[in-house]
Amino acid sequence: MPSISVVVPVLNRATMIADALDSVADQADAVLECLVVDGGSTDGTREVVSAHPVARLIDAPGTSIYQALNRAIQAASGELIVHLNSDDRLAPGALTAIGAAADPDVDIVRGVARYVRFDTNGLEQKAPILDDMFLPTLTMRNVLFGAPAINANAVRKTTYERIGLYDERLRIAADREWLLRAVLAEVKIRSISETVYIYRAHAGSLTIHDRSPAEVELVREHLDLAARWLAAPTVDHISRKRLLCFHAKEVVHRLVLQVSGRESGTLGQTVRHAFAVSPLWPIAAIGPLSRIAADRIARVLRRHEHRTAET
Repeated sequence: MPSISVVVPVLNRATMIADALDSVADQADAVLECLVVDGGSTDGTREVVSAHPVARLIDAPGTSIYQALNRAIQAASGELIVHLNSDDRLAPGALTAIGAAADPDVDIVRGVARYVRFDTNGLEQKAPILDDMFLPTLTMRNVLFGAPAINANAVRKTTYERIGLYDERLRIAADREWLLRAVLAEVKIRSISETVYIYRAHAGSLTIHDRSPAEVELVREHLDLAARWLAAPTVDHISRKRLLCFHAKEVVHRLVLQVSGRESGTLGQTVRHAFAVSPLWPIAAIGPLSRIAADRIARVLRRHEHRTAET
């Protein structure tokens, strides 16, 4: 079985980091090392990490999440890199399942991610609506229109060396950009049916919740990502069509944010910029918007069914 390094970026998670590290320690026979990169915590996180037997602390004050991940990946000595957020958990048996599927010619092993949320008493519950966002296979369409769930992927270190690390210019969307890069590079991906990762949705989650403070910035980064790749001469015709639809969807998303007063700037500026990137964006928006509308309606119905079942 290939050696595995678990990398954990952290900033001020003293109350949650131990649980994350425990999920690594529970499968210590399958892990080579667990590298925790601290961005300058002031709440006792460093002390918790330093005292944990499975963790190796790397101090990196002032680093962003993707700078921390890049630093950990570069420092890792394992053949496979597994990501773990400081407020999440690896699923039991995850590393063994990943290792068993990681044949030498496989660049990425993608398992299943599950989501849990906290109720008003602080107890964890399943989050079926968020579960529905997870797409088990990595395709261009799924990377652009699904939940990236970068943590459900174990990536061979040589793959990072071949296609590059995370784009540190992006604060939120660098995982989607990297997965897009990987798909365009036609890396070999093996999907497995085992649950390998558990996301824990809570008030501090950066991108899981709609209407989070990060939503406006995420849309801006998505538009930048789409514009850059649409300008790349190496993108094939089919991929370009997907990118045009993704760009159009994010243009509409930004217009909605502006109309609601949550995004600065004018509608005219957004529309002019959209036409500069793609004159056909209104046509390209039709397909994604119809799918989004159908998906939102389905989620509302499932949420209603779930609440009815709980009562």
